[in-house]
Amino acid sequence: MFGRYQGISPCEPASSPVKPNGIWATQPCEDVFRGLAKEQADCTEAQRNKYYSKISGPLLDRIDIQVEVPEVKFRDIVSRVESESSEAIKERVFRARRIQLERFRGTRIYANAQMGAKEVKAFCRIDREIQFIY
Repeated sequence: MFGRYQGISPCEPASSPVKPNGIWATQPCEDVFRGLAKEQADCTEAQRNKYYSKISGPLLDRIDIQVEVPEVKFRDIVSRVESESSEAIKERVFRARRIQLERFRGTRIYANAQMGAKEVKAFCRIDREIQFIY
């Protein structure tokens, strides 16, 4: 099964083809409903450490990308506050894709995710004073 990765690349929002082997999720807390009915989770640091110590090291070595997804509060899920529409988000994504296609015209690259070090240096220039922040 092929899909598309949606994420942030060095220059612009990007989308690239992917073929994942699997998507895994973990829940280190016994209270799987944490945050829905209570303000604070019952999961302690010791509980999280105990849980993660049970996951095999060789298994973790085969995971290329690990993403911690922040908790979404129940009040945010049921909120009636207006947010950005799907149509507006779609237009923003299409605009970013058009920028990428224009940027890479005349090359074999069609997405930021395909850039190598040479292209990053060419297309993602950093101001001189910013280079010394880190």
